[in-house]
Amino acid sequence: MNYKITTKRLQATVDIIIPFHGHYHLLGECISGILSTTFAQLHTITIVDDCSPNKGFTAELEKDKLKKLPIQYIRHETQKGFGAALATGFAATHNPWVCFMHADCTPAKTDWLSEMVITMQSLKTQGVKLVSAKLDNGGTGSFDPVVIGDANPTKDVIVENALPLVCTLVNRQLFENIGGFVKPYPYGWYEDEELFWRMKIRGYKQAVSGKSFVKHKGGTTIKSLLEDHSIKKTMEDNKLLFINDVRTFAKETR
Repeated sequence: MNYKITTKRLQATVDIIIPFHGHYHLLGECISGILSTTFAQLHTITIVDDCSPNKGFTAELEKDKLKKLPIQYIRHETQKGFGAALATGFAATHNPWVCFMHADCTPAKTDWLSEMVITMQSLKTQGVKLVSAKLDNGGTGSFDPVVIGDANPTKDVIVENALPLVCTLVNRQLFENIGGFVKPYPYGWYEDEELFWRMKIRGYKQAVSGKSFVKHKGGTTIKSLLEDHSIKKTMEDNKLLFINDVRTFAKETR
């Protein structure tokens, strides 16, 4: 089921893609935060429901038709994972800039989105092709600690390690230059690292915008998934897939 709500005044240049699976109140806070801190002319929002259990939530979203919001809703009827949900949203959008965002994020500054664009443009000549907002919580995984910060302005920083795809901005053309879109791993885990290494091998860099800040609950999805003990085995398998992928990238670029 899909619907798109636009206005004649909307001229979006950024597609914000938000995958989710449950945690409906957090998604509501995320959308409200985006709409209250950005101009509608700057973005469209694409929500990708990765087979969340409450189908009634769709009906609640449909009520927003009356508000003329720049929102597109897409649902997976089977759970495919974070990377696959990103791919669905990416294929359904067209704007030159793309912002990947976790559903448990809440923008904390009115210029969070525009500052990421400014950082990207200012560091373009240094090879930066992906920019993250600063986060108060990086979530699970091993990521560059520079991403952790607060609302106080700091300098933009080019990082040495992967950034989490919690709130990141890229140019759509990047994926044409690095051999394809973000690789979907089962349920998630390692998409961030895989993208970082694929960019690094091709000479592209990632950076943190010092003036963009977003609050992130962190860990909500993984906590619910780990209630199923079989998921731990999937995490271990994903790590082996990731290691093999990096080795493959290295061989291809020699």
